[in-house]
Parts: sequence; C-alpha cells; structure tokens
Amino acid sequence: MIIYLFGIACAGKTYIGELLARKYGFTFYDADAWIDENYMQEFKLTGSFSVDTRAHIHKEIANRITAFDRNKSIVIAQASIKECNRQQILAANPDVIMVWVKADLQTLLDRAAKRNNYVTADSIRKMWKNFDIPNDKSTHIIDNGCEAVPLLKQLSFSD
Repeated sequence: MIIYLFGIACAGKTYIGELLARKYGFTFYDADAWIDENYMQEFKLTGSFSVDTRAHIHKEIANRITAFDRNKSIVIAQASIKECNRQQILAANPDVIMVWVKADLQTLLDRAAKRNNYVTADSIRKMWKNFDIPNDKSTHIIDNGCEAVPLLKQLSFSD
C-alpha cells in the first residue's frame, strides 16, 4: 500500500506520515527531500514554485513512487497543491491512495509561526489561495484541525 499525503504546508502531513510509520510500520518519505536545491531556492525566494517547476518535481516524485516495491507499506508527504500535479502522480501510479491533510488557515499560520524554516505566513497564504480542492471522489480527507476525531480514526480506507 502506498499512501500519498498532500495539503498546504503546516497541515500535518509529516506528523501523520511519521505517526503511520511508528504505529503501523510504514516507511515514511518526505518528498521535500527529493526536491533539487535549485528548486528549493525558488520557493525560499518567492514563496511558491512555478508551474514548470511543480511539473518537474512531480515527475520526479511519480518516478520514485513507480520504483517502490508494492509489497511494502509506504507513506509519502508532499504539498502538491495543484490537482494537475496530483493527477500526474496518479497517472503513473494508479494504485496510490491519495489523502488530503487539511487544516483551517489560522491553524496553518499559527503552526508556521512556531517553525524555524523557509515556510512563512506569506507562503502559507499563497498556497491557501492557489490550492486546488481535490475533484477526485476517491481522495480521502484528514482534518488536522479537528480535535474531536482522532487523526488515524479519520484515515479509513473502507467504504
């Protein structure tokens, strides 16, 4: 099983990926680690990636996923704010389970303020404005701003 966690920065994708690794033995990959430093510089300078950069990054991610052993439990985290890029992943890997990790804007901004990295309030606002709501009915959703329902309980793959 391969789970692909996507959503705006600070939504909790890494936290959930690491939780799945600890609790269920998944191998966790933060796809940011796969992004070429030149592309990361683009993000650090502008707070976003160009359309071409996003396409290149997602092609690399899709290729890496294609090479994974399908007998292993894997979870990957990456913002993937555009639907076309998520579809790029699915076109190459139709067996991937897409999971949108979401939180409200204020929660995202509060989390970003506590971090000491390249994600700023401005970059969060840009992602929020440019995020494509998934139009794929098979996408699962985790609300990481919802304290009433535990995170892993929200991640149910049964219909």
